[in-house]
Amino acid sequence: NLFPIDTNQALLDLGPNRLYVGGNAVGSFAALAGAQMSVGQLVAGFGGSGTGSVHVSGANALVQVGGSGRLDIGSWGTGSLNVSAGAIVDATVNLADCANPGVYCGNSIGNGAGSTANLLVTGAGSEVRALGFFGVGNAQVSTLAQGGFNFGTAGGTTVAEIKLLAGGSLRTGNTTIGQGAS
Repeated sequence: NLFPIDTNQALLDLGPNRLYVGGNAVGSFAALAGAQMSVGQLVAGFGGSGTGSVHVSGANALVQVGGSGRLDIGSWGTGSLNVSAGAIVDATVNLADCANPGVYCGNSIGNGAGSTANLLVTGAGSEVRALGFFGVGNAQVSTLAQGGFNFGTAGGTTVAEIKLLAGGSLRTGNTTIGQGAS
């Protein structure tokens, strides 16, 4: 299920659209050395039973995320984002769009009770950049009656982990680590 960007045609532009990796299924995605991608939202591990893995690795590998919702890793599922060997994931682009009604420029690592999420940034020059809210370990549960949609597992635990190793860096805005059910 690995869907790599071909470095001979190293640009994938999804515009303002979402890329779901592992939405109620198992999926993986890789952008490797020299590859570039632009997307509105990157979601890995979604929908209660989804498992998604995203790898961005190598010199000049760049993923730009510039829409509503930005990064959502482990969104009521199991998700991982691994950034290594000098790659960059930049969720700070299109800043002006954040002022538009209905646009949420936040980011989540472990979103929804029952989620498991991992963010690994490793290697000199490897970096994840995020603006707005950066939530790590949100145990939210919503139901049709309460919020108009089902999300999260009642009584579930959210496990979220961030590792910055060997010169990897993370730049964020407002950060909350560990947020109980809302």
